[in-house]
Amino acid sequence: MRRIATSLICVTTLAACGQGTEAARIDQSRGTVAPVIDLSHMSRWPPYEFLAAFDHAGGLKTSPSDAEPELRLWVAGMMETKGYIISTGRALDCHALYRNDGLKASVDSAHCAASFMSGETRHSILTLVGELSALNGKSWGCAFGGYTLFVEGFANHQRFSFLVSNPSLCKDADSQLVTRLVGALGS
Repeated sequence: MRRIATSLICVTTLAACGQGTEAARIDQSRGTVAPVIDLSHMSRWPPYEFLAAFDHAGGLKTSPSDAEPELRLWVAGMMETKGYIISTGRALDCHALYRNDGLKASVDSAHCAASFMSGETRHSILTLVGELSALNGKSWGCAFGGYTLFVEGFANHQRFSFLVSNPSLCKDADSQLVTRLVGALGS
């Protein structure tokens, strides 16, 4: 009996541990489950799922309730992931713990604080929202490594999202538009 009980405890423990590696992670700051995105069967990364994970980790509403345009931009580099949430009346600077091993991705946590971005910079970024909305659902890139931009916007009660890797290395019009957005962030 003792041998059966010990074996049962070991099997149960191994099953729970193995399941924990495949299941969603716990966001320690909020005590909520961080969604894991399964990339193993996808030929293209789903922008909507990634941005929903950033929204969840940051405690952000999926869609702002008012008609004010808003742009959410997450820049995942090799060492860190920074975010910017920009609307007419405010801007936030964010940092996220983003993980991606090529088979699974998750955003374990995200924290935002008030930014000192000027009203002029916010305005110049938000003027691009109409053009950026035409990129809804797209996922592209021109080089491996570097950085990936996850972009989500809201304009005229419509949500759009897309992602692009290394747009400054691409020569197409869509990438050049995103490069203008990144340039406006730096101004």
